[in-house]
Order: sequence, then structure tokens, then C-alpha cells
Amino acid sequence: MKLSPLLGVFVILVSIFIGGCSVIPLPEELPTLIPEDHVPTVIALTAQALIDEKVLLPTKTPIPEPVATEIAAPSPSPTETAPPTPELTATLENRPSPTPTPTIGLASTPEVTLPARIPYGKIQFLAPGDLSKVVSPIHLHTFISPGSDGEVWVALFGEDGRLLVRDVFTLIAEGEYKVHLVEDLEFEISGVAETARLEIRTYDEHGRLVALATQDLVLLSTGTSDVNLPRDLYEGIIIQQPVSSTLIQGGELIVSGITRHAPKDQLYVELVDNRGSIVGSQIIGVSEKELGEGYSPYAGKISYQVGGPTWVQVRVTARDGLMSGVVHVSSVVVLLSP
Repeated sequence: MKLSPLLGVFVILVSIFIGGCSVIPLPEELPTLIPEDHVPTVIALTAQALIDEKVLLPTKTPIPEPVATEIAAPSPSPTETAPPTPELTATLENRPSPTPTPTIGLASTPEVTLPARIPYGKIQFLAPGDLSKVVSPIHLHTFISPGSDGEVWVALFGEDGRLLVRDVFTLIAEGEYKVHLVEDLEFEISGVAETARLEIRTYDEHGRLVALATQDLVLLSTGTSDVNLPRDLYEGIIIQQPVSSTLIQGGELIVSGITRHAPKDQLYVELVDNRGSIVGSQIIGVSEKELGEGYSPYAGKISYQVGGPTWVQVRVTARDGLMSGVVHVSSVVVLLSP
């Protein structure tokens, strides 16, 4: 039987098509997809690798900021015996500033509660207690964590805000140990009596205010001192979030904790970098809720702007506008990233 020419051409074309398809190579192995529930873990491991390779570390050496609850030297309380008083010296101790390793943390709305163990203050007034009536000289006794250079700034302000006394003392403290500061402060007033504020503050190696504590007193020109005992030695403003040396990302930081100082039911929060520039600030409210031991909760969100990973100090300040204008300051250091 004879095939028509058209049918022959058709057979030849079909043969060529089938032969061409048969030579297309198939991949030896398809790529393995990451399960959806494993994606967050992969992201976290990648971020940690960046930290380990020092991609996220700043160029400047940041200060170590101890967690408030980890105090190397036990602080005295009404039921405890205070450590012996070390000898004061005018020399400076070169204490190293190790680079803190940041942990990755995301800001979330906190539930503020009273901690099981309330940390002691970085600056503790052992004498005189609040609202003591004192004649000159004031017998000052404090238990304190000095600044990075060992300096402790002491000032006395009159009721109109004028500066009555200012002294700078240099102390030596090993590591995170606190030391005693015992000094007599001479003052003069023109009237019979005057309200005053005794203030102590410390600074870090970047010149930033680290901690500040105050006691309001009644100064007497004559008579006998009537000194009150301290209420306790607990920290006045406790920062629970953020945790020191935590890495915060996303352009927004949540600050929360508990406070005994709430002038006008508000606190002022600043984010200060190592150059002293403020990269974020906010006034946050203090709740009227009483948590116990005289503490109330506070919480607020602060927006920030940084060009890259930046170590900043989170500084919480209680201001009342009276005498020195500031009642208390607490701070922690964290690493911010855009």
C-alpha cells in the first residue's frame, strides 16, 4: 500500500517532535523547602550569627551596665549589718569597661508587677533620713556605686534653688561593689530654718548622668539636729523593661517598671547615645495603682531614630520643679537598631 506524500511528511514531523522532547534533562534533586514553623528559628540563628561575628557591635566601647538585682556587695538594711567603711582616697582606679554582649529582644506590652526581690538603690542614704532637721555640719553617710571614674557629686540646694554646697569626692570600688561615703558638709543660711534638698549623682565615662538620689531636709541655723532613720534602701525608680544590654529593633522602645517617685503622675524618659545626643524622648504616665512598698507601675512607648546599631542609655527621671528640680534618676544601657 502506498502512502500519500502528505501523510509521509506528517509522520516525519511527529518523529522529530517526540525525539526532541526525550532529550530535555530533569533536575537530579528538587530543592528542600523550609517548613513554615521553622522560619522564625532560622531568622533568630542568622541574627545571632551576625552578633557573634561582631556585625552588630558598635565601634565605640560601651559601658557595662549591671542588672540592678545583681549587686556584688550586699546592701545594708534595717535588719542587716552594714559592711565596714573603706578608706577614702583621692586616687582614681582604672576600671575596665568590658563590651556587653547584646541579646535579641523585641519590645512587647509588659505586665508590670512588684518583683519578688526589690533591688537596692545605686545610691543609698544611711544618714540623714528624709525630712531630718539638721544644723551645720550635715553628717552624711551613704552607700554608693561610684561613677566610672570613681567620682561622686554631692550638692545641697536651698528652698529657692540656690546652691549652698557642692563637693566632688573620688572613691575606689572594685568591680560592682558599693562603698561608703562619710563626710561632714558645712552650710550657712540667713534665716532660722529653711527647707533644702541634698543631692548625690554619678556619671559614666561618656559624661552621662547614671544615677541621682535626693533627700529633702530642714536646715537649722541653731539648735540640735533631729535626724530621721531611712525608710529603707530600695531603688526609687526600677526599670524592668528594657533589660540592660538587650538589642532592640524596629524604631520603637517600650520602657516600663515601678517607681516611688511620680511628680504629677509622670516620668521623663530619654534615650542618650555615647556622644550625648538624644535619639528619643517621651513623657510617660504613672498609674495610681499601688503595688506595695510604696511603688506604682509606669509604662510607655518611645520612638527612636538611629542610623545603625547604637548603644544608648535609657534614662528615667522624676522631676518636680522644686529646689534642684530633680528627685531621682535611674538608667540602663541597651543596643538600638533601626
